[in-house]
Amino acid sequence: MGKKPELSKELKRSSDKAQKRYVKAYAKALDKHGDEKKARKKAQKKLEKKYELVGKKYEKISDKPQAAPDQQDGDNQTFLVAEVRPLAELTRAELYELAKQLEVPGRSAMNKGDLLIAVRAAQ
Repeated sequence: MGKKPELSKELKRSSDKAQKRYVKAYAKALDKHGDEKKARKKAQKKLEKKYELVGKKYEKISDKPQAAPDQQDGDNQTFLVAEVRPLAELTRAELYELAKQLEVPGRSAMNKGDLLIAVRAAQ
């Protein structure tokens, strides 16, 4: 394995699992490409597939979007978060759910940035 990367302040505040994911992806990319800048980019992209920056640390993206408090009593209506907050403030899971409703193709392989662009284009 290659050399260990310098972790950002946000990553240092994050869970061990998030840090390990970044370090492992960095080492793999560095071995493959031999370029530290490219390795950092690849590792960041890998990290952001499962973690998002919330405040000052990375938190695991939940697979299921949170329902509105008034809909947690068992009814199966879908809550559109975009009606309450701007798209840029939504989590990846919320954007994914919105993309699903808009029938955006390829949404499962998209990261948060790609989903944001695709949802805006589909609206």
